[in-house]
Amino acid sequence: MGTLLALEVIIFANFLRGACDLENDVRNPPYYGMISAGNNNLFNHGKGCRSCYQVKCTQNAECSGYPITVTITDECPGACNDDPVHFDLSGKAFGYLAKRGQGDALRNKGRINIEYQRVQCYYNNTSIIFKIDRGSNQYYLAFALEGVNGDGEMGSMELIPSSSGQSLYMQPVFGAT
Repeated sequence: MGTLLALEVIIFANFLRGACDLENDVRNPPYYGMISAGNNNLFNHGKGCRSCYQVKCTQNAECSGYPITVTITDECPGACNDDPVHFDLSGKAFGYLAKRGQGDALRNKGRINIEYQRVQCYYNNTSIIFKIDRGSNQYYLAFALEGVNGDGEMGSMELIPSSSGQSLYMQPVFGAT
């Protein structure tokens, strides 16, 4: 695994809309709460949304030494940008870094060193989820794709309306998908 860095613990109290616009979906498949907010270098003006990272802690007695995979689902602004790279893991994800029964003790450290690397997303037994945004109307279509395996990035997308048969190329607004 690659880079070693310090991680400040901020546990998400609840999962509201979030900068990646996933709302409470982060609790359910394909994410199951294994999520993180990222600082500017990870969030990347929204282009980092839904990208996956393998994270592991090894330098504390409470650490399991086993890697977990998290998906970037929110932005962590402000002091998070004091570090070159900063993950604010959900409480669930943070607990999975610890040995059995040591999750609270590890979270109470407040800041730990981790190793991380970007990895392919793999959402076991999940099809791509096509979600229409509530701001869509007859003149504007906005949607998000969730559960995209691989690097989570779409090179391009087009729609072909049945009325015209002509391809309409979609413009990305934010996110890796």
